[in-house]
Amino acid sequence: MRILDRYIVREIFRHAFLGLIVFTFVLFVPQLVRLMELLVRHSGSGSQIAKLFLYIFPGVLIFTIPMAVLVGVLLGLGRMSADSEIIALTALGISRQRMLVPVAVLALTGAIGTGTLTLWLGPAAFRGLRGIEATLLASQASFQIQPRVFDERFPKRVLYVNDVSASGTQWHGVFLAEVGEESGSRLTLAENAIVIAEPKQGKLELHLQGGTTHEVSRQDPSHYSLTDFGQSDWPLEVTGLVSNQQRTLSNVERPTRELLAENGKNWREARVEFQRRLAFPFACLVFALVAVPQGAQPRRGGRAAGTLLSVVLIGLYYSLSVMGAGFAREGKLSPWTGIWLANIALAVLAVILLPRMEQLRGDRGWFHIISRLETWKRLIRRRQTQARKRAAELAKAVNGQFERPRTSEGSFPRLIDIYLLRRFLAYFALLMLAFVLLFHVFTFFELLDDIAKHGVPFLTVVRYFWYLTPYLLYQLSPLSALVSVLVTRAVYAVEDAFARVYAFFARHLG
Repeated sequence: MRILDRYIVREIFRHAFLGLIVFTFVLFVPQLVRLMELLVRHSGSGSQIAKLFLYIFPGVLIFTIPMAVLVGVLLGLGRMSADSEIIALTALGISRQRMLVPVAVLALTGAIGTGTLTLWLGPAAFRGLRGIEATLLASQASFQIQPRVFDERFPKRVLYVNDVSASGTQWHGVFLAEVGEESGSRLTLAENAIVIAEPKQGKLELHLQGGTTHEVSRQDPSHYSLTDFGQSDWPLEVTGLVSNQQRTLSNVERPTRELLAENGKNWREARVEFQRRLAFPFACLVFALVAVPQGAQPRRGGRAAGTLLSVVLIGLYYSLSVMGAGFAREGKLSPWTGIWLANIALAVLAVILLPRMEQLRGDRGWFHIISRLETWKRLIRRRQTQARKRAAELAKAVNGQFERPRTSEGSFPRLIDIYLLRRFLAYFALLMLAFVLLFHVFTFFELLDDIAKHGVPFLTVVRYFWYLTPYLLYQLSPLSALVSVLVTRAVYAVEDAFARVYAFFARHLG
């Protein structure tokens, strides 16, 4: 690899790595809240918690690696373009299409990494994650009991608890009804109960305190028994509590070869998942092809402009992915067409943009005409403003009204404050929209198998994401504010540098 190729790869990789960290953190934070609930209850060992963290990352990286490739190409080439390095390479006779070689190295690396995750590591990580969660939830069966709700998960028993302590190990106001097939019915009431979970045995041990037991026999309806007790131990079997029992794997957890061999009633959902595992690695390639002509074009803003453009492209791609997956699941499109719709759309856009890589903005005839029209329009507005200003000054001079020019010293907000605040709010709104959209897409593909299995209506899914949005706004607003400040500061610094250079040449060259 030549020195130039290594330089471009290093520049792109640096920004791609930063983008990978940011996007992974954005998608990982809401998952972290769910894990912390298990951690705070002290029911899992340190190794289990560490495995939970590790098992979540493959599912997140499947989405964030293609995003990182796009961000790396746009920001890396955008930085080179802002510093006129690409123009210098063009002046030396190096074609802009030559940059496709180092970009292809990064894109292929991202595609191989994403393919490894989607085809092998991802399903294995999902299986491990669901297995550990099932084990932890089994050990926390007492936390699953809701107060003031009749719980029928116990074989031949109905449980009602008036109140549950914060630790979940103490119940108050216990009502336990048992219906026997031959012996009769038994009703137990207790003031308090200490709960001990036995997940390996699939039961809960209840240590009841201060209660009574009422029994009625079917053979002798006139027989009624009432027993008072100070303390009593009751075992309760819980359906589905044993963690080592055989569990049906979802499509996300199933190995790739099983999805490909599926021919039953679930074949469409299996094919959708299989095509998704193939399509996401190719997203790295189409993202790179679209990003190269956009990043190579000289534009003001550098990294900030590349960041905003990457957010727009990511939102477009994953929105098309969600739409295509929904149509494929409903049978309106074939699984291949529905899942690959986003890749095809971006590939067509790349084919349109790539031939124009060698053209500067001013080289295009239509752009030259538009630029001239905009220049004339600004000139006319400037002359009209100057004419109105001279007319106002002349009117004041005739009337003898001479006022001292007002200054904005010490006032707030100044013009620069309004300008920066408007920029910040615009970036904040755009980033919030992008982050919420990304997490919606991630959650949709995570729940796609459950949605298909239970036949959830489309409007119910829409309402779910509608009510999820305020929670995401609350969780992601600090990160959006941080990135918005950095982007606003970067754009202001670039514009200030251009202004200083222009003032220098204007002062020394007349």
